[in-house]
Amino acid sequence: MDKQIFQARLFSPTLPSDFIHRERLEKRLNLIDDIRLVLISAPSGYGKCLLTSGWLEQSEHSWCWINLNSMDGDLNEFSLYLIHAIRSLIPDFGTNTLEILSTLNNLTKNEKAHTHFKHKSADTSMLLWTG
Repeated sequence: MDKQIFQARLFSPTLPSDFIHRERLEKRLNLIDDIRLVLISAPSGYGKCLLTSGWLEQSEHSWCWINLNSMDGDLNEFSLYLIHAIRSLIPDFGTNTLEILSTLNNLTKNEKAHTHFKHKSADTSMLLWTG
């Protein structure tokens, strides 16, 4: 992939030495065994990252991490980081998708719009077929 990956975005924060576990919230997180994706939402500074990082350190779940930022509104950028995060668990994950993203990043704006439409149509057909 031509785009540079900032590896620091793929690591959970280090817990401070005075970290206090939030038992009530961690108990709620322990109830999610059958759930594949969890979204924790709260305003900035409320401890979402530390709560999650602390819980993951003591859980038996396999997990990957992405620190989100304002660039993640770009589907290509988000997809790139998501694939690299999952690769920490499954090394060959997303190889074909990374090739497509690389090709898309090298296209002109008009070419991108046309290609996006073609890929969107193909994805929709595949989803309907497998659905």
